[in-house]
Amino acid sequence: INAKTLARSLYSQGIKVLCPEKDFTESHTVLIDTVTSSKEAVQRLAEANIMTNSFQLPWNEDGFESGIRIGTNELTRLAMKAPEMCIIADLIAAVLLKRQPIAEIKRKVQNLRLSYQTVNYCFNSAQLSS
Repeated sequence: INAKTLARSLYSQGIKVLCPEKDFTESHTVLIDTVTSSKEAVQRLAEANIMTNSFQLPWNEDGFESGIRIGTNELTRLAMKAPEMCIIADLIAAVLLKRQPIAEIKRKVQNLRLSYQTVNYCFNSAQLSS
C-alpha cells in the first residue's frame, strides 16, 4: 500500500512514474523515468536526505541512466503509512521539480524523520532468544 500511495502521489504531481496502467507496483519499489540523466536527480535527492538509486531503463542507450528506484520497505518498518507517503512524495517532487531550495527540503525530511525512530519487525526480540 505504501509504495502504491507514494507512486500515485508522485504521478499526480507530474513525475513520470512507470507503469500507471498496472497501478504502478506490486512490491515495495517505485520506479521513475527522469527522461534526462537520473544521476543528477539522485544526487539532489541525497543532498536532501532522500536515498534513492539511479539505474538504466531498458530503452536507455548503453551507459545512460534515466531511471530512479525508490524503496519503501524501510519507511514501512519505521511505521510510516499512507499520509507519510504523500508527504514524502511532496518532498521528492519538490527536489525533482526544483520547487524549493535543497536545504529547506532537507530540514523538512529531518523533521519528518524525528517522529519515526523505532524500527518495527514482524516479530519481537523475545522470540529471538528462545
